[in-house]
Amino acid sequence: MFNREIAFRWNAHAAILGVVVLVYLVVYAGVVIPLLVKFHVIMSFMSISLLIFPVLLLILITIALTKMPWIKLTSFHVWQTVIIGIMILGFSLYEIGSNHSQQFFDYDRWV
Repeated sequence: MFNREIAFRWNAHAAILGVVVLVYLVVYAGVVIPLLVKFHVIMSFMSISLLIFPVLLLILITIALTKMPWIKLTSFHVWQTVIIGIMILGFSLYEIGSNHSQQFFDYDRWV
């Protein structure tokens, strides 16, 4: 069915992890980011904690999956997930920072 090189590179567990990460990205980009924009969430300890929690959960689930002996994931898959999580977190923090800079209203400057 597959030749030897493709069979070596094909990993069903990694494909499942990829689908999980893709669904996570779609939900995060479709729910969390619009909520940040709509409610003008500003930078605070609570908002940063709430943004870090889902990313850490994704990374911890990936690490837990690599520890299971019947799942064939490598540290490369964990690092890919960590990089994706950091990129998502960075974009979310950028969005909060832009909300924070737009939050201040100066009456004198407005008049």
